[in-house]
Amino acid sequence: RSRPVGFYSTAPDLEAIFRQDRMLQEVLTLEEAGPAARTIAADPALASAYGAWMALVEKVTNPFVRADLRAPAGDRVSILPPSESPEGALVKRLFADRPIPEGFQLDRTLADAIRSGSVDLTPVAGSGWYDHVVWSLETLAAPDRAREASRLDLAPRYREHLFDLFKAFLALARETHVKQLECPRAGCGPPSFQIRPRLPVEPLATHYLRRALGYRFVRGVLSAAFGPDTVGVLPLPGPGTVASALVDAETLYLGAHASASAALGLPPDPAAGDTAAALQRFERFAGDRSSDPSLAQDTRMMVPVFFDLKRRLFRVWAMIGWTTRAVEVTFRTPPVASITGGPAGGWFRSRPEAPRVEWGGASYAAALPVTVELWAKEPLTREEVRRRCDEGGDIPAICARLGT
Repeated sequence: RSRPVGFYSTAPDLEAIFRQDRMLQEVLTLEEAGPAARTIAADPALASAYGAWMALVEKVTNPFVRADLRAPAGDRVSILPPSESPEGALVKRLFADRPIPEGFQLDRTLADAIRSGSVDLTPVAGSGWYDHVVWSLETLAAPDRAREASRLDLAPRYREHLFDLFKAFLALARETHVKQLECPRAGCGPPSFQIRPRLPVEPLATHYLRRALGYRFVRGVLSAAFGPDTVGVLPLPGPGTVASALVDAETLYLGAHASASAALGLPPDPAAGDTAAALQRFERFAGDRSSDPSLAQDTRMMVPVFFDLKRRLFRVWAMIGWTTRAVEVTFRTPPVASITGGPAGGWFRSRPEAPRVEWGGASYAAALPVTVELWAKEPLTREEVRRRCDEGGDIPAICARLGT
């Protein structure tokens, strides 16, 4: 599988690219893919570069046949998954769970399926360049579909000539994309796909709602104390006013509540009210968190909780930084899946798809504040906490500098 073929065998650099990408196409389990996926997710610049790379490959060739590290799922993950093709999908469709008969010819079977309508080559929204190239060959296999068909009376010999062009041009197109297209293994098992839990936010719907109601409460308190007009013009150190900041925080948490509720199959709590606009605000935030200035703030601090008269020391809580923690998500009770077919279902329209559904897991990198509880002679200011944290070392070393 890693032996360079096609034009990739014409130069050492191309051979190296071929071997590299074929290695990256190797199937990984979710557990094997987890560390790399979490490393990418934890670094915004790396995640952006990897996402752009994946998107480019899918558009230059075709959508992937399995999950990549952006959203690892199930038991089949690749760093750079191979791409789907109409001919590969047809092979899997016909022979995923039964032997391939002697004398089978894929090119003629594909042409027959195009003519019958059971294979539709029309590109869809996610299609890549390969789909568009193969679509251009459709009227060679099915000339009666061409716009000019009513002006032509094609003899059987010329139709066979067009078929020969079809299979030659298809082979040349596939050779151009040979490194990236999947070469499926057929005749050995039923088709399958994985469904994984999708969590756009941690599943803490009640927490998000109560945070939103807290911001709503304090906005009401300030408006009652100073008047809504005054609160509406009170400036903040940065852009905006006190009122606009409170409204935005409330909206963001309401959107998180709606998103988490939907992921769990629940409607928003009635106390949240209409959450449509809030959900849109949260989705914008979640899609581009790196641009939110509030997330760039240094939140390291120390706060006293109580004073011990005997020890003559404060018990303090200190936040000393952030880390990421892997959150592994699986279905405890798998949902019920329905397989449906139809024109929007893909290339095959003659009968519904009947793959095997596998309920996989997903891994997410969750941001986590690192907080410690210490004895201290006196609470430190934010600047003092940050300066001692910046001196480096592990958590015990930092705690030693912050506490007694």
